[in-house]
Amino acid sequence: MPDKIWRRENLNSDVNILNHSIKAEYPSEGVLVGDLQTTLTPLLNPEATLRAGDWNQHLLDIWRKLDFPICAGEEDQIAWKHLQDGIRQLNGDLSNERMDLKNYFQWLSFFFDRILFSVRGYENAGLQVMGLIEARGLSFDRLFIAGMVSGLLPQPARSFPFLSPGERRMIQGGTVEDQFRFSDVLFQKLMAAAPRVMLSRPEQKDGEPLIQSPFWPEEEEKGSVDLWNTESPVWARCEWLKQTREGIESRKDHLPIMPAAQMCGKPIPIPDGVSVTSQDNGIACPFKFFALHCLKIQPLDAPQPGLKSQIRGEMIHKCLSLFVEETIRKDLNLVQDWEKVKLLLQEVARGLLAPVSNQFLWQVELKRWLDEESGEDEDRGLLNKWLKGEKGLWEKGIRWHATEVPFSDLTPKASGVRVSGRIDRVDRLPGGGYICWDYKTGQTPTKKDVEQLRATQMFPYTMAVQEGHTQISLSPEEPVSGGYIRLGSSGEMKHQTLPFSEEEWKGLLIMWEKALAKLFKQLEKGDVTPSPHPEPTRNNDGACQYCPVQVICGYKFRTYEIFNGE
Repeated sequence: MPDKIWRRENLNSDVNILNHSIKAEYPSEGVLVGDLQTTLTPLLNPEATLRAGDWNQHLLDIWRKLDFPICAGEEDQIAWKHLQDGIRQLNGDLSNERMDLKNYFQWLSFFFDRILFSVRGYENAGLQVMGLIEARGLSFDRLFIAGMVSGLLPQPARSFPFLSPGERRMIQGGTVEDQFRFSDVLFQKLMAAAPRVMLSRPEQKDGEPLIQSPFWPEEEEKGSVDLWNTESPVWARCEWLKQTREGIESRKDHLPIMPAAQMCGKPIPIPDGVSVTSQDNGIACPFKFFALHCLKIQPLDAPQPGLKSQIRGEMIHKCLSLFVEETIRKDLNLVQDWEKVKLLLQEVARGLLAPVSNQFLWQVELKRWLDEESGEDEDRGLLNKWLKGEKGLWEKGIRWHATEVPFSDLTPKASGVRVSGRIDRVDRLPGGGYICWDYKTGQTPTKKDVEQLRATQMFPYTMAVQEGHTQISLSPEEPVSGGYIRLGSSGEMKHQTLPFSEEEWKGLLIMWEKALAKLFKQLEKGDVTPSPHPEPTRNNDGACQYCPVQVICGYKFRTYEIFNGE
C-alpha cells in the first residue's frame, strides 16, 4: 500500500507527506502508520547519535513492520541471509560504539564489502562447476573441459620482474617450459578422472580466430546440440532447462489463440456514461475499454526518476486554469495590462507550488516554468513563452471565455451512451463562434491522427459546445472549432488549430459517431476481441504502443509471431 501511494503521488522525500496521503485514503490504517512513523523517527534525524546495536534494532524493527523481505526464491533467501550476517557481525564487533546514521551505514557497507557470497544452484541438477586444480584427483561419471585454447591451457608463464632468469627457472610456472610441463601433468590427471571426457573450445572471439590448446586432440568431432528441442536426461534433473521448456510450450499452446477472445460470451454491462478518455480508448481497441473501464484494472506504474509526466501535466493544467480564471475575474487585458498579467502569472505559479516548494524536483520545475534568471528575455521559461503566444492571439481579437468547461449528457447518434468530459479552455473568436483548446504536455495529434480517429478528444469537445451541453450559449450558425496548445518545453510551445474546413469537420464527426456506435454494439454482443486501431506492424506498434493491458490480451505478441513466420 505505501509503495503504491509513493509511486502514484510521485513522492521523493518527506515521510510526513507519505503518512498524510495514506491516512487520507485509508483512515483505518492511521494507527499502523503512526506506529511506523514513530519507528522511523530516529532515522529521520541525521544528527542523532546512537550505539550501533541500537541502529541495528531500529532497522530490524522497520523491516518487521513493513513485512520485509518477501523472498521470491533461493536467490532472495541467500541475499537476505547475507544481509542478516552482515548486521550480526556489525552488532558483534561495534555494538557499543556510538555513531551517527551516516557512519552507521558506512560501517554496514564495509562489512558487506568484506563478505563474499555466491548463489547456489539446484541440488538436483547433477552438475558441478570446478576449476582445473580443484577437479584433479576426483572421480566423475562424465567430465567436461571447456576453453581448450592456447593461453588458458597452458596458461602464460607467471611474471616475476624482480627475479633473474635462473631464479625463475626454479619456481613452478616461472618459464614457458615449466608452465607447459605443469599443464601437461594436470591435463593427464583430468583425462583419468572420468570414463568419458568431453573437450570443447570456442573457434573465435570478437570475430578473431583462437588458437587451440596444444593438448587438443588431432581428431576432433564437430556438432551442435539443441537443448530446447532434444529430449535427454538433462531435462529431468536440470531445473532451469525444465522451466524454460515449460515456458516455450505454454507460448506454443496459447499464443495462436488470443486469450482475450475467450473471456466473454455475454453482453458487457456498459456504464451509463463514459468519459472522453474512455471513449478514445474504446475506439483505439475494444479490449482496452473493457479492461480499463469495465473491469476497472489499474496498472501499477513502474518507478521512474524525476517527476512523472502525468503529474507534471496535471499541475501545468491547474496553473493555467487558475491564472486564466484570475485574469478574467480582474478584467485584465493581455495587451494593455501586459506587465500586470506577467506578475500575476508568476504569483499564481509560485502560490500553486508553495506546498511542495521544499521538494527539489518541484523547485526545478518552477524554474523551468518561469526561468526568472533570464532577466528581460520573455522567451525564456515555459509559461512566459506560452503567455507571449496568448498575447499574439489577443492582438488578433481572440478572447478567453471560460476554462475547465464541463459537459455531460452528450449522446452521439446511434451509440446510446452519454459522453461527459471537461474542456481545458474555450475562447471567443472575433468574427463570432468559439474555439476549444486542449493543453498537451506531450506530442500533439497530427492532422492524420485526427482523420484516422487516433485522436478523438476534440470531437466531443466541439459537439458539446455546438449542441448546448455546456454553459456557453451560441446561435446555431456560429462555428465551433478546435485546437491544441503544446506545453512540452519552452522551445516546443505552440498553438496549433485543426486544419479542417467546416464541411470536413462535419464529415469527421459523422465518422466518429459511427465508430463509437460500432464499439458499443460489439460490447453488447459480449465481443471484447482485441482489434487495435491502428494495428501494429513490423515497424510500428500502432495502438498497442502505450497500452497498459497488452500483456493480458496477447494481441501484440501473437502478431509479432505472425511477422516472424512462426
